[in-house]
Amino acid sequence: MNCYSKFKFDLSENAHLDSTLAKRLTNWITDGDCGVSIHDNQGDCEYWQKFRAVLWCHPNLDTCKDSGKVDLKFIKLWLSSEARDKGRAGRTQMKVGKAFKYMWPFLTPVQLEHLVDAFKKEFAPKDYYLVKGKTREHFANAYVETREKQQNMPSSEYVKHLSNSCMSNKTFEFYGGDDNVTHPCEIYASGDFTQYSLTVGDGSNIMAARCVVYTNASPYRAAPIYATSEAAADKIKRHILDDCPNTDFRSQDMTGASVLVLSCHRGVIAPYFDFRPNQFDSDGELSNRGEFCGDDHVNAIAGDDENSCTCENCSETFDIEQEGGSFHDSCYCDECYNEIVGYCEFSDESCLRDEMSEVIVSDRGYTQYWHDDVVSDNAVEVDGDLYSIECGLVFQSDFSGDWYLIEEHCETSEGESATPDELACEEDEWTLNDNDGLWYKTDLFADVPSDETKKEIEAVS
Repeated sequence: MNCYSKFKFDLSENAHLDSTLAKRLTNWITDGDCGVSIHDNQGDCEYWQKFRAVLWCHPNLDTCKDSGKVDLKFIKLWLSSEARDKGRAGRTQMKVGKAFKYMWPFLTPVQLEHLVDAFKKEFAPKDYYLVKGKTREHFANAYVETREKQQNMPSSEYVKHLSNSCMSNKTFEFYGGDDNVTHPCEIYASGDFTQYSLTVGDGSNIMAARCVVYTNASPYRAAPIYATSEAAADKIKRHILDDCPNTDFRSQDMTGASVLVLSCHRGVIAPYFDFRPNQFDSDGELSNRGEFCGDDHVNAIAGDDENSCTCENCSETFDIEQEGGSFHDSCYCDECYNEIVGYCEFSDESCLRDEMSEVIVSDRGYTQYWHDDVVSDNAVEVDGDLYSIECGLVFQSDFSGDWYLIEEHCETSEGESATPDELACEEDEWTLNDNDGLWYKTDLFADVPSDETKKEIEAVS
């Protein structure tokens, strides 16, 4: 029997209690990164096995009082609807393996062992070390080194996912040119910028966060921080503030700074500038009216190349080996591809964004974007919103065949589902029996024994 058999559908508001650690744990489980196939071979897909157990039990983590780091020994979770109604006080602390066994009782001892090991590896505390410098090597290493596994974290204009960086792991030895250029971001080594990098472990080449900072200014001006986790983003920000407490992280204005002008056989080397201004002259000074513009991800300005491609949408030319993508035999640059092509989280396939719809998939307001073909078979529209038919928030009436929100659900004595309005429109009148919560035809209701009568009958029998 699954853990959620002990839960009712009428979830309390306490289900919305959350924390950053709870989100990390939930995402780690549901995103398929836990390293174990969670499936009981009873017809439910693995996603729903994970999702429902997480939804009902809402597992959470604690931090050790002494160290402030994640406690890897225990997980807290709700064990029933009654416990859920008590909020945080209703959560039970269990050893990690026992908690996972409660959530998925069909897991084998070997699977549990692998799951616990994966959990400890994922949430074990990490030590971050700062590396900073102004040389071309410092800038190149920050972009070509192996990066830490990306965690789910909020992103913004000022803090972005390191895994989404268009400049990561791009080497350009084949360009040749000045001083054997190896990476476009080496142009920051003019003396005006400092590369701040955060690695996992002392002397490690595993990158956790980086930020280009205009340090020849007062106060410092920082480009967006790229990080693998909130912890890494916060730590590198603190390092920068230690050097300059008034560092500007919001304007991203690099006016007055200069970059190196490095040539190659195709023209001038330039990375994608995610700050302002994004143009520079032949002397390297950044301005709004420069000769060269770092506004794309091609990394070489001017000249032709056999890998050049023209975007079907905007007609801009780009290097197909370095950016962009294709869909239905059409080629798009990065910007247009992201605007036109989306990802269906139900079917795990790419599709056109204008053929997608947002679907509510849980009582906590979680939504996903599904292709319309998937929506037609797996979701229904109620009160202007699309709901997954598996989310537990809607039901289908046996009277009309229409779908309604679960709070309108009525169950008749014959086991049929309906709404109060549908019952009111019936030729027969219906009466709610408070004892069992079922609706009876009024003319038959008098024949339904009360709880006290039932007890007397049982006593006699």
